[in-house]
Amino acid sequence: MAYAGRGCAACAGVVPGLRPAPIEVVVRAGLAGIAAAVVGGWIVTQHVNVHYMSLIAPGLLGLAASWAAAAAGDAQDARQGRAVLGVAAVAALLGTALGFRLFGRPITPVHPLHQVGPPYLGALVGVIAWPLLFGAPSRSRGKAQPAAGSGSDL
Repeated sequence: MAYAGRGCAACAGVVPGLRPAPIEVVVRAGLAGIAAAVVGGWIVTQHVNVHYMSLIAPGLLGLAASWAAAAAGDAQDARQGRAVLGVAAVAALLGTALGFRLFGRPITPVHPLHQVGPPYLGALVGVIAWPLLFGAPSRSRGKAQPAAGSGSDL
């Protein structure tokens, strides 16, 4: 009864002026990006030295890492968005390197460069493609709708 038609503080939504700290955004993005990198690294392992798939699989890993980092990080401004994109790039590169490492001989994560370089570039293209193609995930934060009959619909 004390909160009337708008509901309690938990029901009313997030306080509009409250923003996550930059370190919180980066940590959340990093945890999600690393999870995507580990799963994606196992998948990329299956496509090492398979002509076009050795480029497409890291690109898809880049898309997944960028999506996961952006969704979990929930950047509130352009600076945080760039930090989340950087975290996603690192996660995609680590996932691609994991794919090479698990594959074993004769390819290592850094040698021969003419074979491992293009998949790393494919992963980076995937990271950049996510925000260009799909944009940042939108959430309805801080926009609580008034309850029906609260008097604000007059």
